[in-house]
Amino acid sequence: MFNMLNKPIREILLLTLGGWWLLAGPVPAGAGDIEELDANAEAQADSNERSNEAASEDSLADEAFGEPQRCVNTRGVSHTEVLDDSTVVFHMYGSMVYLNRLPHRCNGLRRSDAFSYELRTSRLCDIDTIRAVDYFGGTLRPGIACPLGKFHPITDEQLDLLRNGGGDDS
Repeated sequence: MFNMLNKPIREILLLTLGGWWLLAGPVPAGAGDIEELDANAEAQADSNERSNEAASEDSLADEAFGEPQRCVNTRGVSHTEVLDDSTVVFHMYGSMVYLNRLPHRCNGLRRSDAFSYELRTSRLCDIDTIRAVDYFGGTLRPGIACPLGKFHPITDEQLDLLRNGGGDDS
């Protein structure tokens, strides 16, 4: 690959991939050296990718979110967003956003993207349940009851990571 490049470009690429000793000037590279550089660059890229994945996973672990709350005031809920069959996001009026990871998968939740809940008070808590709702044959049909988890405050960056596939643990 490097042999097809002209000499100044090859020196720049070797400088980028090689290390500090290449700063002294151009180094003629043999075929074995180039293969070793290619292998080192590939290994470094794999390592960086694994580090980025681990950092992404760490930023989505429950411990990375703010202090969990047992309840949210339903009058403060602007809208909800179903990410998958075990993850619901509660967008509050203002800027607060809460992630709720259900302790178990809630069949039908993702398909319908709608759910219902019954309130005994003005708060929705981790002891309450939601039901996926399907519209079938002109009738709303509630699914099975699914318990909620705790409400974790999350940042916009964490929400973006979750939306891009980081939230599906299954």
